[in-house]
Parts: sequence; structure tokens; C-alpha cells
Amino acid sequence: MITREASIVIDRPVGQVFTALVDSKNQPKWDTGLLEACITPDRPVGIGTRITEVRKLMGRTSENTGEVIEVEPNARITRKSIDGSMMVVGTITFAPTPGGTKVNWKWYLQPKGIYALVGSMIANTMKKGSENSLRGVKGLLESSDSIA
Repeated sequence: MITREASIVIDRPVGQVFTALVDSKNQPKWDTGLLEACITPDRPVGIGTRITEVRKLMGRTSENTGEVIEVEPNARITRKSIDGSMMVVGTITFAPTPGGTKVNWKWYLQPKGIYALVGSMIANTMKKGSENSLRGVKGLLESSDSIA
């Protein structure tokens, strides 16, 4: 299993940052690799919510679905892939800091089949994408009161 992590401090309160990152409808605004996100059922995100993403990764378009397996408001959210070419479990944690909110995005991935040969390369690409996404949400939140 491969582990990668990215973090950033955003100059906004925990509740605002949590809301922005958990609402997948807003994700295409700050996640540069994400083309589309569909939430099922169409209600606030909670345990059992499924999020289907269409994204561009390494020059290819792919679709994958993840399910929320843990959510603690203003503290953490964990999603696990339920399809695709690799098993991915990702947790985003939120902690108040003197400079706003520290966001830490940690995930574990286990590539399957042929993808096992390039798993580390995929993980490194995902890490760079996550770092870009965190910078994107930071920029949006710090330049306005909300993303919505």
C-alpha cells in the first residue's frame, strides 16, 4: 500500500474550510483535475454518500466512485473508492491554528493489475494534484467569503 500526504494552512475558520472542501458540488472550482462531480443522494454529505468523479489524470479521462465512510463535522471526512483500477482511502482533517485552519489530506492507495507497476508514479501525480487543489481552495477562500 502506498501512502501520500499534502497539507496547507488556510486563513479562514474551520467551519468555512470544512464546508468548502466537503461540498463536492464546489470541487470543480478548486480541483484543477476534476471535470465533474455527481453526489448520490443529492443531499448534504454524510456516511454512505457516493461521489462519482470524472477527472483528467496523466492525460487520460477516468471515472471513479467513492463512498463517504466517516464524517465528523469540522474535523474530518474519509472517502473510500468502490470501483476503479485501484483502492483508495483518503482522509481530510481540519484543525484550528493561529493562522486559520490546517488542512491535511492523507490517502492510501493500492493499485490493482497493471496499475501496480506504476503505482508510485500515480501516487506522486495524485500528491501534486492534491497540493494544487489545496492551493486552489486556499486562494478562493482567502479572496472571498465563500466558494458557493
